[in-house]
Amino acid sequence: MKASVLVIGAGNIAQAYDSPEGPEVRTHIKGYQYYGDYFSIDTIFDIDFEKAGNVAKSWKIPHYYSDFSLVEHIEYDVISICTPDITHEFYLDAALKMRPKVIFIEKPLNITSDKAIEVQKYCLEFKILLLVNYSRVYIPEFIGLKERVQNGKFGKILSIGLKYHRGFLHNCSHLINLIVFLFDPVIKRTFITNSISDYHPDDTSLSALVYCEKHNNKFVMTIEAYDSSIVNMTEVDIIGEKMRVRYIESKGSLVNEAGKYSYMDGIELQEFVADNDYRIDYNYAMKNAINLIKTFLNKPSEKLINEQFNLQIKTLEFLQSIKSGINI
Repeated sequence: MKASVLVIGAGNIAQAYDSPEGPEVRTHIKGYQYYGDYFSIDTIFDIDFEKAGNVAKSWKIPHYYSDFSLVEHIEYDVISICTPDITHEFYLDAALKMRPKVIFIEKPLNITSDKAIEVQKYCLEFKILLLVNYSRVYIPEFIGLKERVQNGKFGKILSIGLKYHRGFLHNCSHLINLIVFLFDPVIKRTFITNSISDYHPDDTSLSALVYCEKHNNKFVMTIEAYDSSIVNMTEVDIIGEKMRVRYIESKGSLVNEAGKYSYMDGIELQEFVADNDYRIDYNYAMKNAINLIKTFLNKPSEKLINEQFNLQIKTLEFLQSIKSGINI
C-alpha cells in the first residue's frame, strides 16, 4: 500500500514551479509523483477552492478541499505544508494534531526556538519526522562541502559573507541554515546595520555584523541585504585558511572553489586561485528530501528526528540572536 499524502497549499512550491510532463523536480507534488511507486497524493487543500480544483485536475489528485475541517480528521502518512510564511505556524499546529508520520514544511519554520523544543518532544513521543525545506542541505555538493569542513580542508574560518534579498526570514534564513549546517558556529554578539522593506512588513531584509566562534576559531560573518526592486542577490562567500568557496546565484547556481597558493613576486604572496567551478542541479534537493521521507517511513529513526530538529532549533536560535542585535 502506498504512503498517503496531503498537500496543504496549491501555489508555486507546491506545484507551479513544475509541470506534470516536464523533467524538472522542484516542487512537493512533483517530488512525490517522482516516487509514484511509493507515494499517493490523496488530497490537495487550498483556501481557494477553484485553485485547489484546477491543481487536482492538472496533477490527477483525487480529492481537493478549501474547508480544512473536511480533512483534519483524515489519517495521512505525510503532510506537506506549502502555504505563505505567516501561516506556517497555524498549519504546523493543525498537522501535529493529525499525527502523520512525516510533516514536510516550507521554510521558514516561523516559530520560536522555545516552541520548536516543545514540538520536538511531541514529535519524539509520537514518532513524527519534521523536515523543513531548506533545499541546500539536501544537495550532494553541499553535503560534500560539510564533509570537507569536518575533515579540516578549510582550516580555521577567516570570514563568511552572505548577500540576499526579500526578507530576513523568507530568504536569508536559507543561507543561515546552510551556515549552521556546515559549521554550527556560536554567536557571541551581533549588530544590525540596515533594514530594507522589500518583502513583507513583518519580515524586513536586515543587514548585520555577526561575531562568531567555533572551537576557539573567532570570525566575523557579514550579512548584506539588497533591495529586490533594484537587484536580486544571493551569494555565500566562505574564506578559510586553506581554501575559499563562493556560491553565487546567477542564471542558475554556480560554485567557485579556490585553493591557496604561495609564490614569489618580489615578495612572498599567498593568494586564493580558482581551481574548480561547477553548477548545482537543484532537482536533487527535492528528490533527496522526498527520498529521506521514504527512508524514514521504511525505518522510523529517533536519531533522524533529533538530527533534523537540532538543525532547525539552532537555525531559529541563530535568526533570533541576529534579529535581537544592537542597532548601529
